[in-house]
Amino acid sequence: MEQILPGANPLRSRINDDVVSDDLGRYELADFATQVRRLLIESLTESGSDQAAISRQLNVSVRHLQCELQERSLTFKMLVEEVRRELAISYLMEKQRSIGEITYLLGYTEPANVGRSFKNWTGKTPGAFRAST
Repeated sequence: MEQILPGANPLRSRINDDVVSDDLGRYELADFATQVRRLLIESLTESGSDQAAISRQLNVSVRHLQCELQERSLTFKMLVEEVRRELAISYLMEKQRSIGEITYLLGYTEPANVGRSFKNWTGKTPGAFRAST
């Protein structure tokens, strides 16, 4: 985990994260789910999908976080998957990103997990998706 990926470009990674954050900024920031999405994007590589960390950043309890999302017919897991899916598609369209780098950026521990999730989301493997774009 501590090893720097060969060919990794931290500046490009931060720029991409900023673009996604800006996209989310177009939505009403007062929307609780949008705030959770934004925090997930910012923290996927650090704390992954840790509800406790996100609730602390929002200054609410984990239970309050769950209730707020439930009122919107959402779950924390749904939001994590949605954010990962959107980022995975974005990252795969950048042909220079390796699967290892994408695995790290999405907060996964193994490339096989990315492949399995991506196939569930899109019906294609990451390689097939990349080849079709």
